[in-house]
Amino acid sequence: MTPPDVSAVVLAHREGALAGRTLRSMADAVAMAEAAGLSVELLAVLDTPDPPTRRQFADAALPLRLLTCELRDQGAARNLAAAAATGRWIAFLDGDDLWSDNWLIAAHAAARTAPERAIIHPEFNWLFGGRNDLVVKPGDDDSGFDPHFLRTANYWDAMAFLPRDLALELPFAARDLAAGWALEDWDFNCRALLAGAAHRVAPGTIHFKRRRAGSQHMQAAGAAALPPRSALMDYAWAAAHRCPNAGPATPPPAGSAEGN
Repeated sequence: MTPPDVSAVVLAHREGALAGRTLRSMADAVAMAEAAGLSVELLAVLDTPDPPTRRQFADAALPLRLLTCELRDQGAARNLAAAAATGRWIAFLDGDDLWSDNWLIAAHAAARTAPERAIIHPEFNWLFGGRNDLVVKPGDDDSGFDPHFLRTANYWDAMAFLPRDLALELPFAARDLAAGWALEDWDFNCRALLAGAAHRVAPGTIHFKRRRAGSQHMQAAGAAALPPRSALMDYAWAAAHRCPNAGPATPPPAGSAEGN
């Protein structure tokens, strides 16, 4: 049996009725992709869901394959989804967020012209729900891209389109809020870059990302969590990979402490 082109994966836990809008967004994107000739598998991973969220998925008029777990961890749930998926590519969708309806078809087109180990991101993120911010997402082939930025902040989130093989090769790290570690998407992006994977953008696409009190993202922000440490965070890496937009290094003045 020929595997599907794409596994569209939605991850949910306590979104309740909001998950209904997310599923409608997924359905619209899948319909456009299938009309263009793509085969799409629909998979949902419910991580310790509350009863209202269970009902949203049980009543969904979609051919969803449902997996339920009690991991309480966004990264671990994505890893479970990657292991269960059968498509060549995986497209992650969080249970209270939305895709533009052209996302799957545009991301697939971008992936086919990008390097084999490329992660595809939307051109824009629209943050809403107590915020109203439009964020432009660069690719690593953009003239303004600087890998050193990833040492202090994250360019991209986990709602990406990527080869399933890459998701299995680079599983998301576990979160440990008590120890101050979370932000598995930031960590994944750093490790993917170090592993030689490309980060590219699908032009004309947008993700609508809800900022909701109590979400795992807001919990991590409230705890001032950091991503697990990767080699990219080390000063040795920074010294060996000068900022591409920096001028030539200036030697310290003779007799200064740095010159001795």
